[in-house]
Amino acid sequence: MNLFYEDFPANIKVRDQEYEIITDFREWIRFCDMVKSSIPIGLKASYTLDMFKGEVMFSDELPLNDVWDSFVRFLNMQRNDIESGDDKRDHRVLFSYEYDGPYILAAFMHDYGIDLTEIDYMHWWKFRMLFDGLSEKNEIKQRIHYRGIDLSSIKDKEERKRIRRIQNSIRLPQEVVSDGDIANAFV
Repeated sequence: MNLFYEDFPANIKVRDQEYEIITDFREWIRFCDMVKSSIPIGLKASYTLDMFKGEVMFSDELPLNDVWDSFVRFLNMQRNDIESGDDKRDHRVLFSYEYDGPYILAAFMHDYGIDLTEIDYMHWWKFRMLFDGLSEKNEIKQRIHYRGIDLSSIKDKEERKRIRRIQNSIRLPQEVVSDGDIANAFV
């Protein structure tokens, strides 16, 4: 995708059929929160239908698992026309929209002058690109960095102890799930 002359996608493809979806970043953060919640699968399926623009129903032509796969692709910023192949990314949870929200809001304000609580709309992919591009000086990026350090890779005992203290002070609650867990929520 070339952002200089292509629009962000506004649909997903399920079994060669295009469906227009809601693309605002707030709705996708809500979607992630809904998926990791303990609400019954029927309510999750209903909420998933609410992400479509227009009337759709799950059926043999639009099965929930296929919709779910397409949503995960969109969530991960993968285009419809490109096969994803094996996903070799690290699926450890390094941040949480819920618990790290204040740091994310502060970073967007600091780096971009964008108050995420007051803007009318931002496409999910644009939000993700801006999030990924945040300065390493921001608290959220520091938290992500320290949470991602593998203590076994640190040889110096004192440095390992220092990093462990930092990791313990910024540890996320256990109920936070990874992208892989989100992908398996409807299975």
